[in-house]
Amino acid sequence: MNRRVLEALARAGCFDALEPNRASLLASVGRAIEMADNAAATAGQVSLFGSDGGQGPAQLEMLPARPWSERERLAQEKLALGFYFSGHLFSEFEQDRRAGSRRHGWRT
Repeated sequence: MNRRVLEALARAGCFDALEPNRASLLASVGRAIEMADNAAATAGQVSLFGSDGGQGPAQLEMLPARPWSERERLAQEKLALGFYFSGHLFSEFEQDRRAGSRRHGWRT
C-alpha cells in the first residue's frame, strides 16, 4: 500500500475500530509507513549469536491531533469516497427543521 491509499482509508473511517481519531491516524500515516519499511528491511535478520533479538513488533505511537468535527469528518469521507458515508452535512439542521415545521403545522 502506498501513502495515498492509507490516507484515503483513514479519511473514510476504515481504521475507526483501531483508533477513532481520524485526524491522528491521518497525521501518523508517514510514521506508519516508515515503521513498515524498517520492519521489512530487518525481517529475517538474526544477530551474531543466532537470535532474532526477541523483540516483537514495534508499537506505533500516534501523533496527537485535534479530532475532526462532524462537518470535517464528513468532508474527509466525501473526499475519499465521493459520498458521505456515516451521515450527511444537513443532519445537524434536521432538529431545527422539524421544530419549525411543527410550529407552522407542516408534516415532517
